[in-house]
Amino acid sequence: MTSDLILSRLRRLIVLDTSVFPEVRDDRSFTLIVAGLAAGAVVMGGLGAFLYGQTVLEFTPDNWFLETAVLGSIFTMILLAAAIALTYLVLAEVFKAQVTLDGLGRVLALSYTAYALSFFVFLPEVGFTFGVLSIAAMFYYAVSGVRAAAPEASAGAAALSVGAGFVLWITVMALISEPGDNFFNGPFVYSIGD
Repeated sequence: MTSDLILSRLRRLIVLDTSVFPEVRDDRSFTLIVAGLAAGAVVMGGLGAFLYGQTVLEFTPDNWFLETAVLGSIFTMILLAAAIALTYLVLAEVFKAQVTLDGLGRVLALSYTAYALSFFVFLPEVGFTFGVLSIAAMFYYAVSGVRAAAPEASAGAAALSVGAGFVLWITVMALISEPGDNFFNGPFVYSIGD
């Protein structure tokens, strides 16, 4: 796999060229690469949460880097993997769409690279916009990806399947992002103000 092909796929994702989704769905050699890209996006979100503490907060709790950039990133990756599994279950079992877990996982992992925008949550005044934009872009790309990767699934089935995964991810992130438990990442850093 060449870097030109990887960059080409990312460019096509950004401009929402939906032909990238079936291509990624069927390319087993892209699995580790797209998993790495999604993990890199999550780590960027973790670094953004860490920098939020350095630029916005008056003081940061002990172990801020460990809890946000390291543990927050690990928990986010685990929860996004669980979101992929739940999306697959809803899509395949409830809506009876013909899709494989690994193919759907590649498509969703590619969609989740939009989470890299959450790196910018540390910017005063506009950081929240980047945080919300990262989640909205992930959802939009994921629904578009599911629709392209499983064309027999209706728009509603795609949105509900992806939505189920997102509800799992966001709900658990909110639970572990309570003040005092700083295991958040990206836009979830704003829970510290509660």
